[in-house]
Amino acid sequence: MIAHWAGAFIPKTLASLVGVFSVFTLASAEVELLRDARSLTVFASAQTRIELQFRNTATASSEVALQYKLFQLSSGLAAPVGGAKSLGTVNLPASETVLKLVTVELPPVSAETRFQVIWFNHDRKLGTANLSALPRDILSGLTGMGGNEAIGVIDPESQFRPALATLKPSELKEAEDISSAEVTLILVAPMSPKNRPAGLNRALKKKAARGAGIILLQAAGRGISPNSPDPLYALPEGAGRIVVAPAALCADLANSPQAQQNLLMLARIASGQRKLELPADPTE
Repeated sequence: MIAHWAGAFIPKTLASLVGVFSVFTLASAEVELLRDARSLTVFASAQTRIELQFRNTATASSEVALQYKLFQLSSGLAAPVGGAKSLGTVNLPASETVLKLVTVELPPVSAETRFQVIWFNHDRKLGTANLSALPRDILSGLTGMGGNEAIGVIDPESQFRPALATLKPSELKEAEDISSAEVTLILVAPMSPKNRPAGLNRALKKKAARGAGIILLQAAGRGISPNSPDPLYALPEGAGRIVVAPAALCADLANSPQAQQNLLMLARIASGQRKLELPADPTE
């Protein structure tokens, strides 16, 4: 049985969807701390929230005096950031799994920065969590990426509008808007067929042929076949390129740091700053 300790939960990121859980033993051998073994992508702030999962396999209740220490990682070195901070006591009912949403204080960052959090019960180490912290204005990197400060957005269902509001993008609603827009990067948000502008594909191809980079996010189920995974691929078109990607990569764009990082990656591919590569050969 799972007891919820917080009314809000961290939005799922691309990494957490494929995460593998590791188990750390607490002071009591019958209590475990479960966490995602992959690095978590978060926004750097004094109120960075991380979800922890505790499991008490004992027939009696237990308590954990939870603390953490923060380290900034760079070039293989771990520099401490402040001292140990207490997160209070976690009460664990017998034979239950408990979700605890904790707040970690991260310093401001101007670019992607790696941190490590070490969890303690009193002075006993419980385990670690690796964080990839992003600045809140990370999407400002979209401007100028295609050689022009302005970006165009086709978003009839307002899925991207909240996240891009501070960038003041040009809103393109019809095929004619795409042709006349003085932009070199166009974002096409996921949309239902009924809201899709007529002649969209033709207009996007013509714009790309003149050198524009275009990101076309497809709703689920638009793969090569009904049972195939939704693909990510880049189509050269004249002097530009169209990047077709599954909408899940940028889901909940306004709130998800991983989605924003994914959008920047797609924009680099669309603008020619990055190429899609074959997967690396497995190491022996």
